Amino acid sequence: MKGAESITLELKGAEPVTLELKGAEPITLELKGADNVTLELKGAKPATTELKEAEPITVELITLDQKGAELSTTELKEAEPITLELKGADPITLELKVPEPINLEYKGAEPITTELKDAEPITLDLKGAESITLGLKEAEQITPELKGGEPITLELKGAESIRLGLKETEPITLELEGGESITVKLKGAEPFTLELKEVEPITPEGAEPITLQLKGAELIILDLKGAEPFTQEPNEAQTITLELKEAEPIKLEVKGAKHTILELKGAEPITLELKVADPITLELKVPEPINQECKGAEPITTELKEGEPITVELRGAEPITLQLQEEELITLDLKGAESIRLGLKDVEQTTLELKGAEQITLELMAAEPITLQLKGAELIKLQLKGAEPVKLQLKGAEPVTLQLKGAEPITRQLKGAEPVTLQLKGAEPVTLQLKGAEPVTLQLKGAEPVTLQLKGAEPVTLQLKGAEPVTLQLKGAEPVTLQLKGAEPITLEVRGAEPVTLQLKGAEPITLQLKGAEPITLELKGAEPITLELKGAEPITLELKEAEPITLELKGAEPITLEVKGAEPITLEVMGAEPITMEVMGAEPITLEVMGAEPFTLEVMEAEPFTLELKEAEPVTLQLKGAKPITLQLKGAEPITLQLKGAEPITLELKGAEPITLQLKGAEPITLQLKGAEPITLELKGAEPITLELKEAEPITLELKEAEPITLELKEAEPITLELKGAEPITLEVKGAEPITLEVKGAEPITLEVKGAEPITLEVKGAEPITLEVMGAEPITLEVMGAEPFTLEVMEAEPFTLEVMGAEPFTLEVMGAEPFTLEVMGAEPFTLELKGAEPITQELKEAEPITQELKGAEPITLDLKEA
Repeated sequence: MKGAESITLELKGAEPVTLELKGAEPITLELKGADNVTLELKGAKPATTELKEAEPITVELITLDQKGAELSTTELKEAEPITLELKGADPITLELKVPEPINLEYKGAEPITTELKDAEPITLDLKGAESITLGLKEAEQITPELKGGEPITLELKGAESIRLGLKETEPITLELEGGESITVKLKGAEPFTLELKEVEPITPEGAEPITLQLKGAELIILDLKGAEPFTQEPNEAQTITLELKEAEPIKLEVKGAKHTILELKGAEPITLELKVADPITLELKVPEPINQECKGAEPITTELKEGEPITVELRGAEPITLQLQEEELITLDLKGAESIRLGLKDVEQTTLELKGAEQITLELMAAEPITLQLKGAELIKLQLKGAEPVKLQLKGAEPVTLQLKGAEPITRQLKGAEPVTLQLKGAEPVTLQLKGAEPVTLQLKGAEPVTLQLKGAEPVTLQLKGAEPVTLQLKGAEPVTLQLKGAEPITLEVRGAEPVTLQLKGAEPITLQLKGAEPITLELKGAEPITLELKGAEPITLELKEAEPITLELKGAEPITLEVKGAEPITLEVMGAEPITMEVMGAEPITLEVMGAEPFTLEVMEAEPFTLELKEAEPVTLQLKGAKPITLQLKGAEPITLQLKGAEPITLELKGAEPITLQLKGAEPITLQLKGAEPITLELKGAEPITLELKEAEPITLELKEAEPITLELKEAEPITLELKGAEPITLEVKGAEPITLEVKGAEPITLEVKGAEPITLEVKGAEPITLEVMGAEPITLEVMGAEPFTLEVMEAEPFTLEVMGAEPFTLEVMGAEPFTLEVMGAEPFTLELKGAEPITQELKEAEPITQELKGAEPITLDLKEA
């Protein structure tokens, strides 16, 4: 566009957009949208941009990304807040022409070396909360008028002395940082008020000593250097922010019994010697980890009242007493190799999330019962010691990894209905005395063998869960009464020459994956039917000592999982004097979870239809592995009707790293609720295209109820033709509470020939580009409802007709070396965001189809022409 004509940009999205303007005449930009957009303007010639606004919007305008000391004049004609994100390593001479005050929101992490040439006062209304790194290389005086109530982190860098003439009576909140030697001289005609924290005067070692009379309630970030005593007396309900950056010990003497909020920051380890005379209530706020060495002879009575993670590096042999008095989550990142004596004083429930990679020797000292809700995913090497019995009430939904060591017995009174995950590792025997009337859900994990000596006269109810193999060596003179429950499979490697007597109770099924070379002598007792699911890749030698026939009844609250696993079929060698009679009972349907590389053939010898009723509430894990094809073929004397029933749809969680070849056969449609975090590699083979023939006169409804993204990695060079056939015209109706989220990944090209008359609604996501070679003659109708970028690498010179339906924005990342002609059709205007993962939103009018030829990768050069 030329002259006074305008271009309307609807700015949506948070990622920056690089727009290179070619043209000397002024351009009027009319801004629409409510989101913050970072717009980077480039050009060989000076570009005069007049900003207009139709709606209230905060425009993050990048005016300069210059690589030289060329003078640039930026005339800002806007009274609304403008976000100026400064980039560049070279010195930039910025001449500001400001007819009226500007509200600037400063952002940017890179250092900005600016030579300010303006002698007149510049009024800056600081409204940003992010850090600004300003490298000032100019000895002249800079007179800014600072306004704003929000904190600004100003990191001053530069060797020369900087004089700031501050002309403002309102309070300014500054966070002072900087590792270099900085001389700050505060000048100004009017009094300047710095609102900082009110504590005792602090004198840090550095350049020149600065004595700050701290007032207000804002935070202070100080680079503490030296081992001088630091006395801090907090006021009532004050927030103290300490950024600890030194390895030398800091003596912190806390006085007073008032409420204090202590915000800890810092990455390097620091030794904090706490001396507490009176009990103090500390609310710990830790946005980032801090390595803290806690020392002190006196007990520290601390009321932790913050749910954010707290990273504490505990060192020292002296005991640390923590009085936990809140039910909120407390995260402790245990680091250090020394022994820690932790005295827990509390009877109420505490949620403790344990983290840490190094081994910690934690000696628990407590006479009263302690309720710890253990959460966390990282491995913790916990060596449990203590003369007194420690009563732990274990709760938690997330797994906790504990490596148990020590020869001393540990008495645990296990209580709680929620699952507790223990990853048992170590060669030393662990004596676990199980007590408690309530059921305990114990999820066993671990690769190393664990010798578990079970003791106790009372029956213990264990709900065994877990997917990783556990080597459990069972010992003990007394018979152990275990009431086994559990929905997930657990792998037990049973060792030992002594027979193990288990009295199995419970109506729910338990899955045992039996492994080991030695024969297992299993004496089964119990009046109730036993639901036993046997799994294992190695041959299992099971010696059953039972005279009467064993009735295996396939029923229960959870479905039965049949796992076909391994390169070879499972070898089940049954030994015994008398034959074993396996009577399969139950009129309830059977749920099959098929796993393995070899083909699995289900031959149904029934005249009536076979009903597979899927009643799974939890996700079913289907791990596809192997290069051999898996043919799922339904056979029988009569035609088989596969009827899928159930209160809820099937939740199929797809996992697997290796490619798997599927040859799909079948007649009836299947409703699947697809889930999964890991990608599944689906390699489609075959000379003939895969035909999904829908034999119904009525429209087929494929109801996709997926909220989580589906990761589909496409690896196929041959064309895949998805052809919809049927006696009547087929309506593919995509329904569901939320639209389908399809995350498209893949490096190899895939040729997709799409045919059909009805629109398909897709919410398109993806980080890696997918190469799409367009071969269709008919227009593709795509109703776009996605806000995230969809990467399309075009490898076709022919025009691609895309008929767009929908008002929501569609982000298209265009990649490829060849020119790509996109002909856009549609009655409604739509939002097309171009250029990589950084959107440019363009509103296309509904008159004639607009054909754009997009070339190259980023940045996109938009040569503004008359329409």
